[in-house]
This record gives sequence, C-alpha cells and structure tokens, in this order.
Amino acid sequence: MRRCGWCDEAGERGSGRFHFRPQSISDIINCNTMSAAQMTGIVLPQMVSRGRGVIVNVSSIASQRGFPSHALYSATKAFVQCFSEAVGAEYSPQGVTIQTVSPSFVSTNMINKRSTGLLVKSADEFARTALDTLGLSSHVSGCLSHELQSFLLPFIIPVWLTNSRWGIRLLSLGSKVKFFSFLQSATARSH
Repeated sequence: MRRCGWCDEAGERGSGRFHFRPQSISDIINCNTMSAAQMTGIVLPQMVSRGRGVIVNVSSIASQRGFPSHALYSATKAFVQCFSEAVGAEYSPQGVTIQTVSPSFVSTNMINKRSTGLLVKSADEFARTALDTLGLSSHVSGCLSHELQSFLLPFIIPVWLTNSRWGIRLLSLGSKVKFFSFLQSATARSH
C-alpha cells in the first residue's frame, strides 16, 4: 500500500433478477460507488497539499456493458471507471494520479475462490501485476490476460448473446461461476 497511496477495492455483486432484490439495491450502490467517492474525497486533500499521490479504484470487466442479472454490479462498476477518469483529469495538474483497474476474474470469495490459471489470477498475483501498471494509463485491466479478455469480450460474447434468453438464463442460474465456465470454454475454442 505504501507504493500505491490508496486503493479502493470494495465490491458487492448481488446477482439475480433485479426485482427480486429491492432491499439490496442501496447496499450494492453504497458499497461499489459511495465507498470510492467518499474515500477519494477523504484522501485527496492530503495528496493535493503534498503535490503528489496515487489513488487506485477497482472497477470490473463487467463495466464494459450491462450484464443481465448483474445490472447494478455492471452499472456501479461503470460509475467507478467514469468517476475515476473525471476526478483524475481534474487533479492530475496537482500531481495526483487516479487509475482505474478493471479486472476480469480474480480468485476471491466473489467467484467462490476459483482455481487460478491463465484466465483467473490469485488475488496476490493480480495485486502485484496491477501495481506494475501504475502510471501507464488512467484505465488498465491489471494484467495481460485480463487485458486480452477485455479486448476479446465483445467478439467472444457479443451483446446479443448475453441479452438473449439463453444468455440471461445462464447468467441468472449460476451467476458469475457458470458464466466463467462458459467464458473459459469459449476462449479455449477460439485458440
């Protein structure tokens, strides 16, 4: 953390059909958006007074589009990306760098600690590679394999597929874990 400055990486997914979870709407919004905005507001004054600082906000590959059964997650992670980009532009003249990291799959509780490999990185491995990207761009995927997944996502899983009845069913039945299995098999077939 000393190397970074501040990293906001809170996240709550809340999968399932939107109307079945009215009580969790504010929880997801607060966890994924308010925490980034409020923590950025807390640490910015000290960074501005020092004339330097780095803030890393964690978004998600899901911010690229609205995923059925993950509407709030996708939308709130898009907020993190847009917020970081705008505030980063405001404060870069004062020496503050704000970077958004939008990973794909990282082996955490959110995806049931999937085994790691080419597509899924361990949390420690991902953190190390993501820190190596500091200052390269205002928005990164955090590691090469996630950058490739981000680039290939529209080609491997087009919007019409995720928004089809089959895609919606796949995303709502098994959530991110089943979606990951589909993505993994689709990626393997494309090689």
